[in-house]
Amino acid sequence: MRYKHILCAAILVIPWVFSFPPEDDWARGIKERALLSFFALLPAYFIWFHNKWLASLLVYLNLFTMFRDNDVSFSAFIIVLAYSGFYLMIQRIHDDFLWLKKVIAFSFGLVFFYGVLQLFNFHPILSMVNSVIQWEGELFAKKFTERLSEKGELKESRFEIKGKTYLKAIVYKRAGNLMITNLEWVLPTKGKQLLRVNGMFGNPNDWLGYVLVTFPFVFYFIKSKQIPWLLTIVIFMVSAVLALKYNPPKEYRNLAAGIGPSVSIRLQIYNEIFDQYKERWVIGHGLGTFKIKFPLKQKFKTFGVFTYAHNDGLQFLYETGLVGFILLIGAIISPLKNIRLLEKDTLILCSSLGVFVAFSCINFPAHIAPTMLTAMVAFSLLSRSAAINRPTKV
Repeated sequence: MRYKHILCAAILVIPWVFSFPPEDDWARGIKERALLSFFALLPAYFIWFHNKWLASLLVYLNLFTMFRDNDVSFSAFIIVLAYSGFYLMIQRIHDDFLWLKKVIAFSFGLVFFYGVLQLFNFHPILSMVNSVIQWEGELFAKKFTERLSEKGELKESRFEIKGKTYLKAIVYKRAGNLMITNLEWVLPTKGKQLLRVNGMFGNPNDWLGYVLVTFPFVFYFIKSKQIPWLLTIVIFMVSAVLALKYNPPKEYRNLAAGIGPSVSIRLQIYNEIFDQYKERWVIGHGLGTFKIKFPLKQKFKTFGVFTYAHNDGLQFLYETGLVGFILLIGAIISPLKNIRLLEKDTLILCSSLGVFVAFSCINFPAHIAPTMLTAMVAFSLLSRSAAINRPTKV
């Protein structure tokens, strides 16, 4: 019944909060944050009955965000609230969620198949994007040529185009009585030069993370005889993607070719992150602020600045401190004490969540929305299953 008290208090208190002087942008921003802080306690209250550690983490991040003087933490906390609301929905809705498992398995198939097409240098989405870009550029060039012709200025020349990302220049050459128009493009590349297998994410690591995290859901719907050939296809595809990434052809530009250099780069960055973390080791630098604060002091810049730690656990430690990290570990472990590991459903969900956690140690799948959402599904369903199996107190 306490939720009624919270809502009643909100209705009674909010008008008074917004009536406080002064009436300027700074004060209004503070009042809006106070309002969000108040309402953020609602999901924390309901989550408390399912996962006390997660509820405590929400309250901590709530207070932690409101007292940080930056909009980045504020925006990041809204995303945390969205994922928490999704977790709460799965805990409270009476459903077997088989439909949700089917959707994830189907999504795996789509993204995996698109990666196979890219492996064989067929890029439907990129080809479509390039066609649209060329159509728009040709339409611009036609109007540009008509304006020159009306002014009597159409002659052999080359015009640099500003304000167009992909159309760089229009070149006019005379051939007898005709004026030939040529367009110089810098289109999004496809093939070996820049575009590796990346699904719809723009990066092969993100494609790989999504495929590996969603793949276990396929086992809900396949027969035992189909498992060997499916595993063979997935292993071949993953090996091919890794080979293209770390042992690329000579014409492919990859500064970190080879697994060794990639590991070495990460270790150097991890060391710098930990050094900066120690400056504010208790409560961290601020939720979502890694991309702003770390590059300012980054020493190892051979491969540019790092806006992600390439280790989600370490980044969370950097941003929320030891307090937030301990609460996160508790939020993950506490609801899983009563799971029955040998059941098919549990094995599938644990595999998905386990792959996500392992991949988080070397990359940033928690910052890739579809991958994070899949992990939240696995974690939420595991928590729900554990709650059902929890022994009742007499």
